Amino acid sequence: MKSNRALFDAALSTVKQADSDRKNSVPKLVCSETGSGKTTFCTALIATWTIYAKNYSAAYVVATINEAQKVYDLISPLLPDGELSIYTSAHASIEAAQRIGDRVEEHVNTNGPSQKAALRKCRVVICTHELYFSEADTECDYGIRKYDGSPRTHVFLDEFPDTLHRRCWTNQLVTAVPLSPDTPILRPRSSGCREP
Repeated sequence: MKSNRALFDAALSTVKQADSDRKNSVPKLVCSETGSGKTTFCTALIATWTIYAKNYSAAYVVATINEAQKVYDLISPLLPDGELSIYTSAHASIEAAQRIGDRVEEHVNTNGPSQKAALRKCRVVICTHELYFSEADTECDYGIRKYDGSPRTHVFLDEFPDTLHRRCWTNQLVTAVPLSPDTPILRPRSSGCREP
């Protein structure tokens, strides 16, 4: 329950800030353990806001292709048609999907290959960390951080603390929302990178 409350509080704070000053909104980081219900709670939150707030948009960024498919399968039944897009290297073609596994292959067979350009047109998108970082590194707009030219209301980075060990973040202010005194909090380094 602590995880869901912290997620809700951080998400609500971001929505309020985005409504008043979307370009300067500060990302919030909620650290919680695996199995604490983050994904289920976040997908329900995304679905609710997508249905009831017409200016809302979100990206859900995960570590693996299979996890992206799981999140898509979880949220897809909750959203109206045309509001959700998934893109990973495995979703781009049937050949790539066949190398990953049955669920991704079934998705591509049923829905057709995904196009990266579709991310810019959907209010809710799902992708992997790899694509998220590529967008940042190339300074291209793939539609992960932005929707319709404006920053997305929410970008949920699943398993983000693990990612920090492999990646240096520049010019990214993050406010941590600790669940307990033992929860690691990101602290700025003089280089602009963040580390736990």
